[in-house]
Amino acid sequence: MRFAWVCLAVALAACQTGAGGNELGLCSAVCRCAVSQLPAEQRACLDQCVRDADTSRVPDACEECVFENSQSCTHMMERCFARSPFS
Repeated sequence: MRFAWVCLAVALAACQTGAGGNELGLCSAVCRCAVSQLPAEQRACLDQCVRDADTSRVPDACEECVFENSQSCTHMMERCFARSPFS
């Protein structure tokens, strides 16, 4: 779980710089790809992300990228987090 959280934090940091505001939705989409599908691990990731990640600083373009690509973890990670087009 610790490794998954580090990956999630790095992913969110890759596109932080502006104002966002949809913490629960953003964390849900990223946690779905960052940790196993076990309900307890998904819940722990979501709780920690909402509590600890500064998702209020995620720009709208990054948030849109996550939601537009949320059906494919591979696409989301490659298009939204592989390099930071939003910073």
